[in-house]
Amino acid sequence: MKLMKMIAAFCVPVMMLGQMALHAAATEGTEPLQAYFSEDGKTLKIFTSAKLSDNASLLVGNATLNAEVQNENIPINTVFLIDNSTSIPTGLRDTIKTAVQDYVADMPETESVKVAIFDTETTFLADEYSNDSGFIDYELSKVDFKGQASLVYDAVMKVVSDTFPDQDVYYRTVLITDGVDSVEGTSFDYLRSVINENGRYHIDVVQVSKSDKQDVNLTAISNLGSNTYMLFKSDSNFKSLKPENVSMLKAPLINEVATGELKGVTIKNGDSDISLGSILFPQVEIAVPTTVPVEEPSTEELTEAPTLPAPTQATTQPAPPQKKGLPLVLLLGIIGAVVVLAGVIILVVVLAAKKGRKCRIAVNIVKDDERDQQGVGQDMWEFPVSSEFRVGRTLEPMSNDNTPLPRNHKAICESATNDDISSIGRNAFALSYNAKTQILTITNIAKGAVFTVETAGRKSDLRSGQSTELRQDSRILLGNYTTVMIQEINFDK
Repeated sequence: MKLMKMIAAFCVPVMMLGQMALHAAATEGTEPLQAYFSEDGKTLKIFTSAKLSDNASLLVGNATLNAEVQNENIPINTVFLIDNSTSIPTGLRDTIKTAVQDYVADMPETESVKVAIFDTETTFLADEYSNDSGFIDYELSKVDFKGQASLVYDAVMKVVSDTFPDQDVYYRTVLITDGVDSVEGTSFDYLRSVINENGRYHIDVVQVSKSDKQDVNLTAISNLGSNTYMLFKSDSNFKSLKPENVSMLKAPLINEVATGELKGVTIKNGDSDISLGSILFPQVEIAVPTTVPVEEPSTEELTEAPTLPAPTQATTQPAPPQKKGLPLVLLLGIIGAVVVLAGVIILVVVLAAKKGRKCRIAVNIVKDDERDQQGVGQDMWEFPVSSEFRVGRTLEPMSNDNTPLPRNHKAICESATNDDISSIGRNAFALSYNAKTQILTITNIAKGAVFTVETAGRKSDLRSGQSTELRQDSRILLGNYTTVMIQEINFDK
């Protein structure tokens, strides 16, 4: 219940930053560490690694926002997210625990820690953050490295959701794992969309491995969260991960910027500027305080109202005798029945005509992976206007109990596994056409997945349940290598 509450809190107004937007274009030593909106979307908080000037302000597009600056005593909440699977090298397990203990013993008073473990599930070993070394030792004693898999993306998703946007806290995670297992779960694309859109989470990646080669999947997570990557060995520790300084800039929004659009953001910090790139601002209404003048009642309004004369009593007269109208009623009833019957016939004919109308979409499918060329090239997707058209990874997926799930209309990607509980595969979407508005809509109907739609040069990430309009020349980007290009849209009028 708490997890769902936190997810809901961060699914309202969010930020969209590029993978490196929080690190690129910033003055050396002042790179933004984290940025997020308050729960109501009316305040933006930005945390930096160096002190800010007292008169720092925020430039959003062409609007300058006044800001509150705090350079000391910023609360820091750190999660040590530890891979609890058997694949963690035996000789490094105790070293990991010791490194966490040493970190806690030396961390600043403003920092608190929580330990979480993951394999196929993610478990927080305590409900609250703590700076009590004895209590942290007790949490670490529960780490037994007996799990059978490492659902890293699922674990990071759960930790990212365990935050409170109305508290002025810098949140960060130290991910400790030997790598990402090829097990069905949250996709990297979905994780990337959450971290990029929120632009608010710092992840230090620690690879526990005997190899000196960086894991490509862990490197990708590092690029999303912090660019901090450590190869953990027998003599390693976490002292280099300790935040040396954290400052916060807190800016209330104005209606001019709270428009639901991408806007460039720059911190005006004395003689230096810190660019955060483009951010998708929430669309909220900011109340503007107004002073309403109070009108004093006039002298005339205060005088006693004149007494009105009492109403006279109306005399009653007998109503004239009514004529019998039974034949007229019967006639009107017959006419009404005929009209209703005619209306029903017309409605049936119209509905039958509408049901037969079809939408036709000419597409071109391109794949960068030569190992999977299923469905590539030109194709025509045709479906009744009154229904939807589904596209996914497999024609006949199976549920966990091997029960066949509903057959989708078109499969253009590699076959899904039997463990894929989504009815038409991870990269799945539905198309629907509104003949009245002549708008073609695409909806993400997959679970735990995300894809991108590019229209007129503007990209939109669609997560489960989200929709957007498709136009001629729109591009649907599925995964890392499948592109569906919409070439023409027609429908029967």
